[in-house]
Amino acid sequence: MKYIRILLDLLQNNKLNSALSLQDLLWLDWAAQAVAAKKIRAFCQSSLKKIFEASPESTIKAFHCFMEQKRQLKMTNPILEDFICDLICTNNPAAISQAEAEAFFQHLDEEVKKGDAIDGVAQTLLAECHLHGFGTTKDASLAKDLMETAALYNHRAQLLMGVFYQEGTGGLKQDQKRAFELYQQAVAPDKDHPGYLPAHELLAYCYENGAGTPKDLYAAKASYEDVAATGRPHAQYKLGVFHYTGAGGLKRNEHKALAYFKKAAAQKNPDACLALGLYYFDFTGSYDLLGALPLPTRAEPKSQAKAMQYFRIAAEQGDHEAEWRLGVCLYNGGKDKGKDIEGGDGIVRDGVQAFPWILKAAQAGLPSAQYQTGRMYIENEIPQDIQEAKNWFTAVLQNPQTHDSLKDQATEELVKILSMES
Repeated sequence: MKYIRILLDLLQNNKLNSALSLQDLLWLDWAAQAVAAKKIRAFCQSSLKKIFEASPESTIKAFHCFMEQKRQLKMTNPILEDFICDLICTNNPAAISQAEAEAFFQHLDEEVKKGDAIDGVAQTLLAECHLHGFGTTKDASLAKDLMETAALYNHRAQLLMGVFYQEGTGGLKQDQKRAFELYQQAVAPDKDHPGYLPAHELLAYCYENGAGTPKDLYAAKASYEDVAATGRPHAQYKLGVFHYTGAGGLKRNEHKALAYFKKAAAQKNPDACLALGLYYFDFTGSYDLLGALPLPTRAEPKSQAKAMQYFRIAAEQGDHEAEWRLGVCLYNGGKDKGKDIEGGDGIVRDGVQAFPWILKAAQAGLPSAQYQTGRMYIENEIPQDIQEAKNWFTAVLQNPQTHDSLKDQATEELVKILSMES
């Protein structure tokens, strides 16, 4: 009753108190859900999100109160569920210690063994613990068995079972059609739960690529629009691509594409950052990554400084194409063959800073980066190492992704080295 009284007071006075405790927010969220007070529920969910982002430990603490709510009241808390799932998936000891993870796993295991866990949440989270080795050893097969039970009534479990079928993991035979069917179940609302939003992205992927269903770019666009409207960065990036290329019945529009890319990039989405970097630098070959060359009239001017800013964000997250592109920008500076380039922004050439980024991309198997690494071991900006140069030129020749012209260049470099050694 305490939280109903708080809720009624908030409704009457139109005041939202940001100083509410974690437990108060969880119970107030339940009360708002019970009487369909959407504004107050949105406040609770937003406040909880801030707490969980600032302190991963609070997510685990909140779970105990959350499960008590589910047993007594059969209510849901999607923000909390998503944060717990993220903790399990990343399995980061810096956020949650091994001891805390093991204790959480034991708690989940007990919840499932009681046989009264509501709507499959505990089963789903326990399955994810087995899948990612959170507080226990990894066991994809056991995760699959738990997920199958939970998928009877839990949308996240339906999504994850779809991923199992799509990838052919957990001892299952790959089945794109079954995966698509499970994603459809996950997005369908029922009397107790709304559809599971992340499943819309996977449905969009299926429509976009014809995975388990006929290819339908119009349906893919509609699904991406639904998800992008909630702020999810991957969907925002994909909508940017659709506007940039004119897919799904859209007219090509760079302004709208850039707006979506920037929304996603603000959340450090590596694909969007790479797309913006390519756009601002206008690399030859951008077509292969974005699906279309820039329009004759650009929405925004070229800028190597902006390109490098976005390449760096993506590269720092391990995007190998961005590592290569950032390295190229640093290696060449704002010039091409000694002449200033359009949008060069006066960037000073720095081969020493360029090398680590180019080397990372080379180690990831990008042929152009492998060739450039070989070249840099011959040049004087880093310590010369002819044997390393030979190794990288050989790697270019052995790389199945290398095109013929680059193979010819690598062969020429090897011939030069061999002629110098003889």
